[in-house]
Amino acid sequence: MTDPIEGEFGALILSGWIADAPDTGRDAAFLLAAVSDDRAAVTMPIVAEAFGLSSQAGSMTSRPSGDGRVELTSDGWAYLRAGDAVYQRPVSSEWADVARVDGRVVLVVAFRPLPAGAPVEPFVDRITAQGVFALGLLPVACTDLH
Repeated sequence: MTDPIEGEFGALILSGWIADAPDTGRDAAFLLAAVSDDRAAVTMPIVAEAFGLSSQAGSMTSRPSGDGRVELTSDGWAYLRAGDAVYQRPVSSEWADVARVDGRVVLVVAFRPLPAGAPVEPFVDRITAQGVFALGLLPVACTDLH
């Protein structure tokens, strides 16, 4: 799903997939946070910091500061939270299972805009090759509270 979701930082595009974790090589649940407008290079480092990640392009934060986290509910939703900021998206049961087992989600914050309708996989490949992103290993909580 790549529809923008409104929240404290404006409209974020969230997309999830499963891939090899950057630190262990095991399956991990990834969550992309992106915007479609040209201000991404300015606004998304601020978003990265709000979720406890480094705002340095190409960085990986293994222990985020603050209260950035992903909450999973039994009805198939993931909530990306930090302070008053909350973004939600439906997730597959496979994605949720991987996140629960691993106890974390790899948050990828894109510092370049995701063009409307663009496929996510080539976009992620491009931003990682260019080093215009921040990664963070956010803890997972399982809850039925929304």
